[in-house]
Amino acid sequence: MTIGHEQSYYSVSQGIAPQIAYQVSPQIMVQSSLAYQRKHYLSSSDRDGHSLTFSPSVRYFLNDHSYTSLGGYVGRDASGVDIWSNHSRGINVGYFNAFAPNWNLYCSPSYSKTDYEGIETAYGVRRSDNHFEMTTNLNYRIDAWKTNVALSFTHINNASSIDMYHYQRQQTMLTLTKNF
Repeated sequence: MTIGHEQSYYSVSQGIAPQIAYQVSPQIMVQSSLAYQRKHYLSSSDRDGHSLTFSPSVRYFLNDHSYTSLGGYVGRDASGVDIWSNHSRGINVGYFNAFAPNWNLYCSPSYSKTDYEGIETAYGVRRSDNHFEMTTNLNYRIDAWKTNVALSFTHINNASSIDMYHYQRQQTMLTLTKNF
């Protein structure tokens, strides 16, 4: 079913995201990625654009079953429509613990700030968003079935200079993954 347009697609994205990781010591690993993406909109090609994002991080191994991480990113979205062009940056921390056989827990709060270039005509201001997200995943591995069961909870608070883009969301997911 197609909603909102007659064509078989709304947009097409192509990209590349090389990554590198280096084990500095038994306790410390550094990683980074550089992602480039081009996007083409079928019925509004004036909005076509590209994005570039650099994401460094460091992981500190607490022991053989847990680690903490600290990462961030800086990015730029360039669009043919200035209200969609933006500069963004963010920071995240993470904690992983395989606390029992077949069980692990991962928690990650993150914060990002995105400043858009164009003034939205209907509001007379430039959009600026402060985005906070907290994600927690609890995973159980069922060895006999080669299956993972994951319970995930995410809380999002997006505060924006334009009320229309201000929202809070909570999402709970139960995921079953089978390896063949």
